[in-house]
Amino acid sequence: MTLLKKRKFHLAICTHLLYPCGQLFALKPLIAELSTNGFRITLICRVTEKILPWLDNFAGASRLLPLRQGASLIPVMRKLERDAPDAILNATHADQGTQIALQLKKPLFWRLASHPRWWWKNDKGNSQASIRTSVRKIALLADGIIAVSDFVRAPFLRAANGKAETIYEGCDTVFFRPEKRERAEFRKEFRLADGDLALGIVANITWQKRHAVALKALARLRRKGIPLKCFFVGGAFDRPMQSERHRLMQMVKKLHLSPHVVWTGFRNDRRRVLNGLDVVVFPSLDEGCSLAL
Repeated sequence: MTLLKKRKFHLAICTHLLYPCGQLFALKPLIAELSTNGFRITLICRVTEKILPWLDNFAGASRLLPLRQGASLIPVMRKLERDAPDAILNATHADQGTQIALQLKKPLFWRLASHPRWWWKNDKGNSQASIRTSVRKIALLADGIIAVSDFVRAPFLRAANGKAETIYEGCDTVFFRPEKRERAEFRKEFRLADGDLALGIVANITWQKRHAVALKALARLRRKGIPLKCFFVGGAFDRPMQSERHRLMQMVKKLHLSPHVVWTGFRNDRRRVLNGLDVVVFPSLDEGCSLAL
């Protein structure tokens, strides 16, 4: 990892940003911090129309090279050949950064925020062969692997032969802090009485977040007569998400929870949301770059 300690060098970061999510907000402070410490940053990301407005203020990135879904990598490669980055950081398990590093013959680093077991999902579960193949490929191609937890790092310990390190995610205690005014604003917006218990999941609507588990728990609490509301704070940006939201809405009706569940959609005022909630619920199977955590 000594290469990444070099001052004033050009780092190209490759990722997928298809909709507002934890990955987007995890990258922003990382890029800002690297820029402050003398790095020149180029951000290369696969994008959709939904994410483009969120990329306007990527502080610290010297250059942003968005790639729309299905677009060729060739124009980006031409620009990078002229700019000559010193190293490539792949901030996703996809192959985009690998192609760039191999073609430019540059060192390749991998930042992994989720365990390989969640990289594939189908009706029969994950393919163990696919997981092993991907772990071996990353271990072979990467000059260094940065995992956000020891759990994520574990599959690479043997295959990567000492190249995998854990760098834990931190919490911005200046930004995320108790704030009475923001709590009052949130509770006023949703007309919560002083005695109302506000629970919430701050996550986009995906199967990994297991909103259904929270709904079952909410139904049990309501049967005990506890006055509460449950807030689902997150968006449904593509068809699988929309399908999951529809399934959850049907479940809400079946459990007679409609008056007690609030769908806020995606919100950017996450500090105000967290201040307004009494309990943050985490039934997730996996959290990589969690906003709420």
